[in-house]
Amino acid sequence: MAGNRTELMDIKQIIALKLKGVSNRKIGVQLSISRNTINHYTKFFEEQNLSYQEISTYSELQLLALFPCESEVDTTRYQELFPYFVIFNDEIKKPGCTLNTLWKEYLEKQSNGYRLSQFKAHFNNLLELVFSFSYNSD
Repeated sequence: MAGNRTELMDIKQIIALKLKGVSNRKIGVQLSISRNTINHYTKFFEEQNLSYQEISTYSELQLLALFPCESEVDTTRYQELFPYFVIFNDEIKKPGCTLNTLWKEYLEKQSNGYRLSQFKAHFNNLLELVFSFSYNSD
């Protein structure tokens, strides 16, 4: 999908409005988002066989996993990496834990995994998105 990435809060609102039976056109007007963008997300959910009820229970991290950065070329590798980030998000808070340590642990299990610079970039992007979402949603 071309254009700006839709904010996570907007995606959650799209899901909530779809649960209420609101049309894509009305959602677009209400959220000031292109109808084509709404169509893109609803089509994506249908293709993934995800119900709006199911998606509405997803955490921010689970939603982010559905939509890796659009500049991401190798989505398969990113999707393999993402479950580690859910665990590593807690691990990095422990004293003495570094991203280098976590990357080595990841690479032991994923020999074709990302190199250190990409690993750090994806981890930092994810934290920025989650932290930004948490901050904006208050």
